[in-house]
Amino acid sequence: MSDPGDARVSTLELFFDLVFVFTITQVAFVIEHHPSWRTVAQALVELAVIYWMYGGYAWLTNTLGSDSQRQRVVLLLGMAAFFVVSLAVPTAFDRNGVAFAWAYLLLNVVHLAGFVIGRLPGAAAAIRRVGTINLTAAAFLVVAGYVGDGWRWPLWVAAACLQWGMALSTRVGSAFPIGAAHFAERHGLMIIIALGESLISVALAAEGHEITVGLAAGVLSGLAAAAALWWCYFAGEDDAAAEAFDALPAERRGPMALTAYDLPHVLMLAGIVGLAAGIRYSLPHLTSQAHVEGAVLVAGGVATYLLALAWFRAGLRFASPLPRVVAGAVVLATIPLGTAAGTAVQLVAVAALLALLLVLEHRTGARPAARIHSGAADPAG
Repeated sequence: MSDPGDARVSTLELFFDLVFVFTITQVAFVIEHHPSWRTVAQALVELAVIYWMYGGYAWLTNTLGSDSQRQRVVLLLGMAAFFVVSLAVPTAFDRNGVAFAWAYLLLNVVHLAGFVIGRLPGAAAAIRRVGTINLTAAAFLVVAGYVGDGWRWPLWVAAACLQWGMALSTRVGSAFPIGAAHFAERHGLMIIIALGESLISVALAAEGHEITVGLAAGVLSGLAAAAALWWCYFAGEDDAAAEAFDALPAERRGPMALTAYDLPHVLMLAGIVGLAAGIRYSLPHLTSQAHVEGAVLVAGGVATYLLALAWFRAGLRFASPLPRVVAGAVVLATIPLGTAAGTAVQLVAVAALLALLLVLEHRTGARPAARIHSGAADPAG
C-alpha cells in the first residue's frame, strides 16, 4: 500500500471540505437570530457532533487516500449526507431534527464502509470500536429527532460526550497510521476555508441592506479582524505545528491527532462561528452602539479562537501558549467598547490587538518560525 497520508490534499478532499464548511454558516444562524446562552450551547453541541464526523473523514482519507474509485464513491456519498446535515442544522433541535439525524446516520454508515472496504491491516478492532461508538451516537440523535423537548438535549449531549469521550479516554487512534504532512495541511485548509465562508456569510447578510459608508466600514472592519485570525495561524504556526507533529513517534501520532489537532481545531471553528454571528447580528448598524449580545459574540469568538491556538501550542509543544492566553483575556475587554462605540470600532480594536500580539511575539521570539521544510524538527519549540 502507498502512503496516502503523506500525499498532498486532493481536489476531492477540498470539494468535501467546502460542503462541510457550509455547516459553519448554518451553525452561526443558530445563534444569530436569538443570541442567548441556550442557542450558544446548542450551536456548540451541534458543531461538536458534526466536526467529529468531519474529522472521521479526514482520518479516512489520511489513512487510505482518495484516489481509488471506491474511496471516491465513499467521499461523494459522504458529501451528499453532509449536505443534508448542513441544511438541517439551524432547526436540528426543532422541526428538522429527524432529517438531520437520518442524514447523520447515513454519514456514519458511509464512513464505516470506507474503512471496511479499505481493509486497513491491523486496525479491525479499532474500526469496530469507532464504528460502534459512532453508530450509537447517531442512534441517540435519531431518537432525539422523534422525542419531545425534555429528552432532546440529554440525547444530543450524550452523543457528543460519547464521541469526544472516546478521543480523551482511549488510545484507539494509535491503531491508525497518520501521515503528518497531509493531516496538518488538511486541517489548515479547513480553517482558511472556514474563515472565507464566514466572510461570505457576512457579505450575503449585508446584501439586503443599502450599502452606506457605515455599512462598508463595518464590513471592512470585519475583514480586518478575520485577516488577523488568519495571520495568527498561517504566519508560521501551521508549519511549526506540522513539524512538531511529524517529529512524534508513529505510535503517538494517533492520540495526539485527536487531542492536539482535532480538539483545538473544533474550538477554532467555534470561535470563527462566534465572530461571524456577532457581526451578522449587528448588521446593518455596525457603526452604531452594539447590543451586548453582539459585542459578547465578537469578543468571545476571537477569545475562543486564541485559547484554541494556545491549546494547539501546548498540545504539540512547538511554542509557548501563554501569549495567546493573555491575548484572549485582553480581547474580552473590548466588549464595553463595542456597546459604547459600535461593532466596527470593536472589530478594529480586535484586529489592532492581534497585530500587537504578533509584533510582540516576533520581537520576543515567542512566535514559531516556519520550519517545516528546513530539516531537523524541534517539537519543544
